[in-house]
Amino acid sequence: PHADFTGLTVENMAPGTYTAIATDDLGCSSSDTVAIAEPLHPVDSLLTVDAWCDDKEGSAQLFLSGNTGPYTVEWSPGNLTGTEINNLETGTYTATITDANGCTYFAEAEIGNLGFFTASISPADSIYLELGVSEVLNVNISPASTENLSYTWEPAEGLSCSDCASLLADPALSTMYYVTVVSNRGCSDMDSVFVEREIPPSATFVPTIFSPNSDGLNDQLCVLGNRIVNLKIEIFNRQGDLVFKSNDQGNCWDGTYEGAPVATGPYVYHLQASLDDGELILDSGNLSVIK
Repeated sequence: PHADFTGLTVENMAPGTYTAIATDDLGCSSSDTVAIAEPLHPVDSLLTVDAWCDDKEGSAQLFLSGNTGPYTVEWSPGNLTGTEINNLETGTYTATITDANGCTYFAEAEIGNLGFFTASISPADSIYLELGVSEVLNVNISPASTENLSYTWEPAEGLSCSDCASLLADPALSTMYYVTVVSNRGCSDMDSVFVEREIPPSATFVPTIFSPNSDGLNDQLCVLGNRIVNLKIEIFNRQGDLVFKSNDQGNCWDGTYEGAPVATGPYVYHLQASLDDGELILDSGNLSVIK
């Protein structure tokens, strides 16, 4: 130390080694050295208990010693005080320890997560499926040793299973799927995958000829096509009578009117349909019934 002190008693000395030199009136001198030690860190040990999942089950306890007590302890975050704190969630907590001399010391407690795991869907976050193609989706868990897990997929439409770790995806439309994985201790994680389905071209049409003769071939007249959301079809005979109408693509005309087979010959249809992309189809024309 570079500071100079005089007198038989000195105070407010920083830690270090000091040499005292005493000189008498005859100019004779004698010296001695003294070491001023810095107080030892008061933390003997730190005991922590990890939390489970998102539960506040963790704790931390400081064991203090030294001759500069009593000590005050403040923790952050949380504005907690004392050598022992409880009901902690996963995270890092910093203790500020102040001794009787106003000196401060620090200690960190790391509260881990005993049940932590991550879930991820493979083969990718986004998948493109062509018409008629399906894809196997797998949920990968890390660490792989995690046991007793339950799986919930949403939405369930287009999936071969809604509570499996591995399943087949074959949606009719492009869909964002979410899987939530939960352990028996309540730990959970979520992942998602976007399955994009190739959109087929619209090809809505009404056949112009059908033969309702119960031979198993072309016995019904149906509105054909894909991506139809709503439709209305009306069929009239030559006299202008409405012989058939439907708002359901699955409801086809069997060639009867008021319970009896209609006569062969020409008929007129009017079709109105809307597609899943908002396109409106308006169509009309002639069709023939043959036997």
